[in-house]
Amino acid sequence: MEGFRPGVMERLGLGPDTLLAAHPSLVYARLTGWGQTGPMAHSAGHDINYVALSGLMPFAARQGQAPALPATLLGDIGGGALTMLFGLMCALWESRRSGRGQVVDAAILDGVGYMGTLIQALRAGGRWDDEPSRNLFLHRAHFYDCFECADGRWLSLGAIEAPFQQELMARLGLPAPSQDDPAQWPVLRDAVAARIRQAPLAHWVGVFDGSDACAAPVLTAAEAPLHPHQQARRNFFMQDGLAWPMPAPKLSRTPARPGPSATGMDIQQELSDPDDIRPR
Repeated sequence: MEGFRPGVMERLGLGPDTLLAAHPSLVYARLTGWGQTGPMAHSAGHDINYVALSGLMPFAARQGQAPALPATLLGDIGGGALTMLFGLMCALWESRRSGRGQVVDAAILDGVGYMGTLIQALRAGGRWDDEPSRNLFLHRAHFYDCFECADGRWLSLGAIEAPFQQELMARLGLPAPSQDDPAQWPVLRDAVAARIRQAPLAHWVGVFDGSDACAAPVLTAAEAPLHPHQQARRNFFMQDGLAWPMPAPKLSRTPARPGPSATGMDIQQELSDPDDIRPR
């Protein structure tokens, strides 16, 4: 695996042609932002640039405001590292059958674009509207966004389907519309926002507990390891006094386990009781 700009490994005498000639079954994975080829291949870039070129960034914008996205999650990690690893594993599996290796050209731009397949399919089928006033993902709907609570904390709502919307409105004590008419969204959104602002986040967590209203609290990075569901799934472990995410996904027979820390601290004891997690 290598992550230099195109041509660097060749100049070092470690390019794929050289190594594959000596080891025909080698899988050579290359991860870059723009890819090994194309007019932008040798240009610098970062996560925000790759997502911008993918055509997906506008779907995260609020009306009249600039598009935004979580730092590194969509591009560097999702479209980049995870896509590259998937390609690497596919190539390794094929190499064990054929005895022949190959080059995995993983570009963050390509991976992000591929992650947008569902959106492109919905657009092709007439089920995705690029018009902001009718797009439920553009922070206009009353049932799909984050709303501020009385204590300044935030509650996420994602009740896309009609039965979930009906339960959401019922638990909020608000009348549900007879049909999903985007023209009614502004009024309904104001009503939902006003109702949620009447009580703190803890109140709404209790109201929606165990429901199908598709509601969840917006947690900080320090709070996430302490959530009961996260602890039940043992999604974090302690190392060097900090909480870290466990490897995912979970394999039943050969589960991945985190390695030793830089200080050589043994984490086995830390994993024995998730209730001991105390993130900083």
